[in-house]
Amino acid sequence: MPRKPYEWRMGAKPPAIEPHSCAKHAILDRYVERYIRVLCALPHRESIHLTLVDGFAGGGLYWDPIEQCLHEGSPIIMLEAAERAERLVNEHRVVQGQRTPLKVNTEFFFVDVDARSVEFLRDTLARSPHARRVGRDVHVLNGRFEKHVDQIISRVLKSSRARRAFFLLDQYGYRDVPLPLMKRILDRLRNAEILVTFAVDTLTQYLSEESADVYRKTFEQVGLTEFVDLDGTLEERATNPAWRWLIQSQLAGAFRSGSGAAFMTPFFNVSETSHRAYWLVHLCRNQRANVEMKALHWEFANHFRHYGRPGLDMLGYDPTRDDDLVGQIRLGFDFDEPARARSIERLREQLPARLDREAHTYDALYQAITNETPAADAMIREVLGELMLNGAVEVKSSDSGYRRSAQRIKSTDLIALPPQRAFFFFNSQWRTPSQ
Repeated sequence: MPRKPYEWRMGAKPPAIEPHSCAKHAILDRYVERYIRVLCALPHRESIHLTLVDGFAGGGLYWDPIEQCLHEGSPIIMLEAAERAERLVNEHRVVQGQRTPLKVNTEFFFVDVDARSVEFLRDTLARSPHARRVGRDVHVLNGRFEKHVDQIISRVLKSSRARRAFFLLDQYGYRDVPLPLMKRILDRLRNAEILVTFAVDTLTQYLSEESADVYRKTFEQVGLTEFVDLDGTLEERATNPAWRWLIQSQLAGAFRSGSGAAFMTPFFNVSETSHRAYWLVHLCRNQRANVEMKALHWEFANHFRHYGRPGLDMLGYDPTRDDDLVGQIRLGFDFDEPARARSIERLREQLPARLDREAHTYDALYQAITNETPAADAMIREVLGELMLNGAVEVKSSDSGYRRSAQRIKSTDLIALPPQRAFFFFNSQWRTPSQ
C-alpha cells in the first residue's frame, strides 16, 4: 500500500496540502451544498434527514504553503457546507405565502484508522464552532472504514425511510475500498452516493510479466479479477502504446459493474508531487445526482480531466483508431471551452446514430449514454436543440405536442428520428445522421 501522504501529530504543525487536494476539497464543498439544496427543492417538505460519512477523515486541518494559511480538511468542509446549504435554502423559502423554515437533520461519521489523526481531529473539532455537536450528531471513530461501515449503514437504515447517505472515501491508494464493499453500501442504501478516490496510476505503474502474480492477488483483493483481462493487458503492454488506455477502460467498467452503480464519473486529478493521476469517481443510482456531479467537473475546468474521447464511448477501445487514442492520452481532456466544443461537435454526429425509429424518453437516452461521455446534461440538451432545429430528431411531449426548444425538454418527453431523415449542415458540409 502507498505510504500515507499526510500525518497529524498533536502539538505539531498540520501537514502541507497539495493543490490537487485543494481542488478535490473544492468539489466536495460545492457538491455537498448542491446535494442538500437539491434535496430541499420541494416547497412543502418540512424536514429531511441525511447522513454524511468520511471514511478516511484525517486530522481535519492542513497547512496551505501557497496561501500561507490553515486549510480546513474534509470533515470541517462537510459540516460547514451542510450548514451553509440549510441557511441558503431557508433564506427565500416561502410556503403558501408564509416563511416556513425547513430543518435539515444531518448526522456525520468521521472515521480514520490512525489513532493520532483521530486525536488531532477531535482537537480540531473541539476548537471549532461545531464542538457542541460532537457525541450528538457528529461521531468520530477510530479504525478501518470497513470495520465500521455496517454500523453506519444500520444507523442510516434506522434514521429515515429515505435512507439518504453520502460517503466520501478518500483512500490513500486502491486497496482500502474494494468493489464488494461499495456494492454493499449501494445495495443496502437505495439513496446512497459514493465519492471515492482510486490511485489508478499507482496500480498500473509496475504492471509487467514479472509482477503478474502480485497483480493477480491485488486484483482479487480489490474485486477486479472478473472485470479486468490481466493476461490480455500484459500481452498488449509489449506492443501497444495504448495499453494503459486498455486497462483503464476495463477498470472503468469494473467500477460500475462491481459496485452495482447505475451512474459513474471516472475523472482524473494529477498530484504535483508524484506526477501520478488518480480517479475521483462518483457512484450512485440516482440520475439527478449524476447530473449535478458531472456539471461540477465542467465548473472546475482544468482541475480535472479524463483521457478519453470527447463524445460517446469516451473510455472504449477501438484498435482502428490507435493514433487518435495515443494522441488523446498524451494531451488529455481538460474540462475547458475547447473540450466543450469538441464534445458538442462529436455529439452532433453521434446522437442521431444512437436513436432509432422507436421513441425513447429523455431520461432513457441520458441513462444510456451518460456513463460513456464527459458531456454534461446541459450539453446533451444543447445538441438535441440543434438537431431539432435541423430536423434530425423530433421531441414529442406527453400532451402530443412537439417541442421547439431544448430548454423545454422534460424527462418524460419522447425523442426519435423523424419519419423522413433530414439532411443537416454541420462543420461546412452536408451529411445525414447515419454518415
